[in-house]
Amino acid sequence: STIVAEIDAEIAGYQTGIRAAEAYEAAVKQQASLEARVKELEARQREVGAEYEKLEGHLYLLEQFVRAKSRILTDLINQQFTLAKWNLFENQVNGGLSEICEVTVGGVPFTDLNTAARINVGLDIINTLALHHAFIPPVVIDGAESVTMPLATQGQQIQLIVSPIDKSLRVEVTGDPLGLPDLQPALI
Repeated sequence: STIVAEIDAEIAGYQTGIRAAEAYEAAVKQQASLEARVKELEARQREVGAEYEKLEGHLYLLEQFVRAKSRILTDLINQQFTLAKWNLFENQVNGGLSEICEVTVGGVPFTDLNTAARINVGLDIINTLALHHAFIPPVVIDGAESVTMPLATQGQQIQLIVSPIDKSLRVEVTGDPLGLPDLQPALI
């Protein structure tokens, strides 16, 4: 029984060695498999990087196209107006464009203009829209005392003016009231 126990211990030692060898063999195979996968992923990374660079180039060209288109669109719209100039796009901090709609006169935003300039910009916009739609509207200008030289319009201008000497409504007509407008401002 002692010899059998020694032989069993020897067999158990061999089996432990076999299991260790099999584990080592599996680890070597797994390592080879992982190295092949790493090489495959590195190759894929190079392909994706090349595709990314290509797409970045397309994105740059697209952004340049959008910028050129926005410049052309803004210029075409601004050619239609006498005083008003429109800012339709704004450069953002990140380099992109955002759509806005801001009217300016000489680079000054509408909100910062004085009353006379605001009224004249409004008349310019009315003139342009009337020409575009082939329609001549009458124009009512409230606070017309703020404007020394209002922009002429094709249609009738009704100017509401505060006058401290007039205690009742007074109407003044310039031009031929039965004919076509003389394109001069009417004082009312």
